[in-house]
Amino acid sequence: MNRKYGPRVDGEHYVTPCIIEYRDNPIGYMQYYEIQETELITYGYKDEQNIYGIDQFIGETELWGKGIGTKMIQLMLNYLCENGASKVVLEVKSNNCRAISSYTKCGFKRIKELNNDLVLMEWIDPSNSTKWQLIE
Repeated sequence: MNRKYGPRVDGEHYVTPCIIEYRDNPIGYMQYYEIQETELITYGYKDEQNIYGIDQFIGETELWGKGIGTKMIQLMLNYLCENGASKVVLEVKSNNCRAISSYTKCGFKRIKELNNDLVLMEWIDPSNSTKWQLIE
């Protein structure tokens, strides 16, 4: 665990880790990163710049289905846009309806099927200055 996440926490890795808090309690994890060249090729992007990936989860199951995941993704999209992201992508299991619904609410679109029953979803900032209004 320390071997994988230690360099991230220390800022020595391209992935930036974030602990998600809700009402002053840690409830989940989110990370973001600039998509690396090998992934760009796998995903089918050519010479694209400023594409970021995100991964996230809420570990407290009693908080699922309350819109918290959607809000945290919207906040991350705002942050990444403010820092130059033109696209944000993520992989999701094709049968994870709850997550796909949340991502769709945030403006992600299905792009293509990947190996291992995964779907690539993409969000594109239409103006490079869009600010999300949080869904209440």
